[in-house]
Amino acid sequence: MQFHLELLANMSIPPRLQTDLASIRTSFDVAEPITDGSFVNIIIRGFPLGSGYSKTATDLLIRVPLSYPSTGPDMFWTEPEVRLASGQEPAAASTMETHIDRNWRRFSWHRKPWDSARDNMMGFVEFIRHRLEMKQ
Repeated sequence: MQFHLELLANMSIPPRLQTDLASIRTSFDVAEPITDGSFVNIIIRGFPLGSGYSKTATDLLIRVPLSYPSTGPDMFWTEPEVRLASGQEPAAASTMETHIDRNWRRFSWHRKPWDSARDNMMGFVEFIRHRLEMKQ
C-alpha cells in the first residue's frame, strides 16, 4: 500500500524533476514533494545556513513550476526566523508568505535565466547555497 501511495503522490511531478530529486536526496533530507496549483513544493529539511545567520540550518522551500524543466524555479523560502546574525533581515527577504499551510520568508534572489538544456535542480540548490554564503 505504501508503494501505491508514493506512486500516486509522484504522478503529477514532471519526470525530470523526479530524477533531479533523486540526485538532491543523495546530499539532503528532502520531504515528499507536494503539488499545489501549478507548482511542486520541495522542502529540504535542515538546509545548512553557515555562519552569519540567526540559525545554523533551516527548512528550505523551493517552488518548482509544473512546466519544469521548460521553466525553472525562481526565488526560495526559509523559515521566518532566519535573519542575519546581527538581527537584520537579509536583503530582498522581508516578505513573508504562506505556502502548503506554513509561513515562509521569501528570498527574492534570482539567478541568471534558466536554460532547460543545461540547468537542473541541483544547480539551483547550489545557487541558493552560494547566495546564502554571501549574507546579503
